[in-house]
Amino acid sequence: KYLSIPYAISEGLIIGCICELLELVLPGMGLRIASLALLVTLSVFVGGAFLYMKGIIKVGQKFKAMSFSIGIIVFSLCFGIMALVSFLTTGVNLYSIYYFSGLGIIGSIIMCIVATLYVIVSFDNATQIVDSGADKDYEWYASYAITLNVIYLFFEILRLILIILSNSSKRK
Repeated sequence: KYLSIPYAISEGLIIGCICELLELVLPGMGLRIASLALLVTLSVFVGGAFLYMKGIIKVGQKFKAMSFSIGIIVFSLCFGIMALVSFLTTGVNLYSIYYFSGLGIIGSIIMCIVATLYVIVSFDNATQIVDSGADKDYEWYASYAITLNVIYLFFEILRLILIILSNSSKRK
């Protein structure tokens, strides 16, 4: 928790740099796309918080132990290694083939759903920490986890928007 201020500054710088790079690559559109991703992220966050607080979404052990999230992590690692080997040996960029196809959109939607579920699980963890009367330090860790998951959600939504826009611009 003592590194929270430097961490927050570096997180803001990274997000700012990514948004600025987006503006450099897509002049006049980059900041609009980043703003759209921010609005969608805030909408998902507020909607998830509302549904969780009203008890519409209940987080149980099955919800927390989603095995498909482990499968997604394993798939991402394997795909990353295959893409690197493919690029170094044949020069074929598997990422561009995957991300700019229909599979990329489906994969990105799945990752947005997983990121949303992580945010909801973080809400539940924070609620359990507060309800159990744990030390205030643990509440800080819970808020940190919510922050990390919201940032992850922002990046996934930003990636989905970029994939959708790149596919729609190819069709024109």
